[in-house]
Amino acid sequence: MLKIATFFVFMCLSIQVSAQDELESHLKSDYMAMLKRYHAYSKRSNDAGIDLRFVRIAIEPDMNNGAIIAGKVDFKFVSKLNYTFLELDLRKELIVDSVRYHGNKLFFVHTSDHLLRINFTSSLPANTLDSVSVYYHGNPDMSTRAYSRNVNISGPNISTLSQPYGAHYWWPCRENLIDKIDSLEVLLTVDTPYYAVSNGKLLNVETIGAKRTFQYSHSYPIATYLVAVSFSKYVKYSEQMTLGSTGENLELIHHVFPHNDNIDNRNRTAATKPIMHLFDSLFGEYPFADEHYGHAQFSWSGGMEHQTMSFMTNFNYDLVAHELAHQWFG
Repeated sequence: MLKIATFFVFMCLSIQVSAQDELESHLKSDYMAMLKRYHAYSKRSNDAGIDLRFVRIAIEPDMNNGAIIAGKVDFKFVSKLNYTFLELDLRKELIVDSVRYHGNKLFFVHTSDHLLRINFTSSLPANTLDSVSVYYHGNPDMSTRAYSRNVNISGPNISTLSQPYGAHYWWPCRENLIDKIDSLEVLLTVDTPYYAVSNGKLLNVETIGAKRTFQYSHSYPIATYLVAVSFSKYVKYSEQMTLGSTGENLELIHHVFPHNDNIDNRNRTAATKPIMHLFDSLFGEYPFADEHYGHAQFSWSGGMEHQTMSFMTNFNYDLVAHELAHQWFG
């Protein structure tokens, strides 16, 4: 209990110090340069008047070089105004093959500043559920951790970390924190030796030839930057627990690089259960109790609190507690 209390005092002090430092930075001569760099990664698409209800992401990566062989994103949305266009964010390194609306191809413009503007043949009907699909492929810019490929002892690992505005490095999206996606489905196709991980429940794994497609479904509202995928030759194991707040069962799922699957790491991941018990008693029911909570190792340092599935460089106690706490506090 003392360790957890210390943890949150540290977080509050860090926030206070960070806010103070940010205020002071306004007085520095290089403030405008910093602001310019920040805006280089901020949202570009127009976020007014569109309410995303559902997104389905389907991608197939090349584990040998990180390229996205095939990608498709389906959007279901409600337009609050009579728009004649839809704007999405997508890096220019990714090539848009086509945009389809009710089965018909639409004209689009993919600008040099990474904006994808889709033009409809007539005004969208306001307050009506509508849909559009974007087909794409290409070689993502891997100079940032938004989408990256790394090789460890167990082989290649492709993973994403989109915080704060990096999702458009690997899928067409709306890079903003205003409109959460109401529900999400992710279809990941990869060569059979590899395992694919994303947000939410794993509904199905379909094997076709030498490839497997993993189907994930997440039924909670989610911000764009928390959508995540990872591919590796994972060892997967899980454990069951009962939430004290509700008496309901919850599965804890862990995806570990094969060379890190040892007694020490299994003991470290086992600490997730008592930490979950503590947070569940302090903060209330785990927010995604109808699905699960889990970890997936990735090759970047630290961790990232992707909704229902935190990506972790290791399973140190403090890091496990930190990323799990984010599931309540964002």
